[in-house]
Order: sequence, then C-alpha cells, then structure tokens
Amino acid sequence: MDNDIVIFAGAGASKAVSPEKYPTTVEFFSSLPEEIKGNKFFDFVEKFISRDSEHEVIDIEKILWHLQELRRFCDEVTDQGTIVNWFFQENRMAKANGKEHQNLGGVITNIKNMKGSVSSLIDQINQQVYRLYSDEPKSDEIEHNWVRLFDGVSYINRSCEVFTTNYDLVIEQALSGRDIVDIGWRGSINRYLDTDLWLPSHDRQSKGLLTKLHGSINWSKVAERIDIGDTGYKGSHDRHVIIYPGFKGQPREEYFRNFHAHLESSLAQAKVVLFIGFAFRDEYINEIMRRSLKPDSAVCVIDPNKIDLPFNVGDELHLQSSFNASSVDRFIDYAKRFLGVDMLGPLR
Repeated sequence: MDNDIVIFAGAGASKAVSPEKYPTTVEFFSSLPEEIKGNKFFDFVEKFISRDSEHEVIDIEKILWHLQELRRFCDEVTDQGTIVNWFFQENRMAKANGKEHQNLGGVITNIKNMKGSVSSLIDQINQQVYRLYSDEPKSDEIEHNWVRLFDGVSYINRSCEVFTTNYDLVIEQALSGRDIVDIGWRGSINRYLDTDLWLPSHDRQSKGLLTKLHGSINWSKVAERIDIGDTGYKGSHDRHVIIYPGFKGQPREEYFRNFHAHLESSLAQAKVVLFIGFAFRDEYINEIMRRSLKPDSAVCVIDPNKIDLPFNVGDELHLQSSFNASSVDRFIDYAKRFLGVDMLGPLR
C-alpha cells in the first residue's frame, strides 16, 4: 500500500499534550527520586558529563549512555571468555608490565561489585518509565493537536502511517473512534498486539499502522505474544516490551526489527513527512531516514527548537512552534500543496 503521509512523533509531541504527564528526557531526569539521584554512581556520572561545562544540560539519556558504557567495561573485565579477563587472571597484567609482585586480584572483585551496582541503578531508572508515562490524556488535552491532526488527514482523504518513539498512550487515545490507522490491537477481553501486521509479507491494502518503535507502556511479553494490558511495572524488565531510554543501535528482538523495517519502507514511499517534537538523536533511526527518504519528499518539522535535519529532502518547512491548532493547520495546508489537494476552508 502506497502512503502519502508519514507522521513521526518524538517526546516533544507528548510534552505539547501535557508536560506534567509526559516529560522529555531532561524532565525525566529532573523528576527522578532522591534515592536514584543520591546514588554514588549516578553522582559520579553526572560529574563526568559536566566536567567540561557546568552549564551543560544533562538529561536521562546522557546518564544512561555512560552507565551502559560502565556496564560494558565491567562485562569485558569479568567475562572469562574475554582476553581482558584473561590478562587479569593469574596476575598476567602485572607480569606483562614487569611488576610481578603487584597483585591485581582484588580489581576483578571490585569490578564485579561495580557491575552489580551499575546494573541495579540502570534497572531502577528504567522502572521510572512506568511511573512517568502511564496516565491517559484527557480529551481537551489532545483536541487541538492530535485530534485536529488526524481530522485534518481525514479531511484531505490521504493514506497515512504513524510512528512514534514514545511509550505513552496519547496517540491511541486520539485515534479512538477514528478509522485512520490500525493500532494493531486484537481480542476483546484478552487483548494482544497482532505483530504479523508488521511482517514484510503482510498485505496492507486498507490503511496504515501506528508503529511504536520503542514499545509501549501497556505491552507485556507473554511467551511469544505481546499482550495489551495494564501500565504498571511487572516486577521484571524481561516481562516488558520496551526499548528503554539511552539505548543505542539496532534492536535485537524480531518485532522491533520489523517495526524499524516498516519505518524504512514507509519513508521510501512517503510524499510528505511530518516530524513532531523529535530531536533526531537516535543514530540508527537517522540512518534509516538517510537511506530511505526520497529526494523529492516534502518534510515538515513542528518543534519550537532549532532543528538540523540529518538528511536532505526536496522541500523543508520548520514550524518553530508548539504542537497546537495553528501548527497543525499550517502542516495540513503544506501537505495539501504537495499532494495536489484542491480544497479550501478550515478543518472545521
């Protein structure tokens, strides 16, 4: 199925709905409980980030990037299959440096302890996702942004694909009762996500999909299925279907790979692409965009901040404003122009 419009939403799109309910990465950092901020490893990483400039804005992704670097270092030292670990064994490191009497045996013990502490801290931070993003939006919070946008797309009667890196249920709420894209939920009592919809071989003739590239607050893993249920933390991160803040690179799970492949194929067909509140910090997603966006695509960005796009396109419109009725109307006019839609008058 060819699609005319691709909508891609980042954290700023949900912040426009409610900054209190749906924090960005900076606000996520600010809202962390003191038991996390007071952790020694958290404090040391924060000091490391701000060592060159005390005015640098620190967000949770920067903290997690460096914590994950520490954990990878610990893995290298403590994994008996690595050459790093082998050099620490039987005092080889000291011998190689001509210091045979220097005992480094205690170093591995300290690093093992550090690995446990860092892993526990990362888990505690990730658990905050379920505290911060579980609220559903009120109808008046989505009326002048998401609802207006979907009504506008329906108004010009064009096919659409929706992608987001957000975990919250804002878009699902705005799509409720609107036959614009398929959110993939199946079942009436025991609901689940029909992941077959994202298989490359699936025949999507009718409408596009809502694709949550990093998972959702209400998805849980049950055997080989993704169940749709409550938004609370389930006691183990393995039970959730989420790519947590700070993750870099290509996801390993098949469904996440299929979601990203669907993004690539959708962008390759899109005539108009709308980015809402997306910071373009995910290099893997940026690479997908560079590979797949057509040179003659039209791109609109709604974001109050200055944005440098990591790709080149035929036409670009940056609306430096919030995601509101005015910016939505300007986007719809922009899309109409590039799609050759001859309609006059407001959306409503």
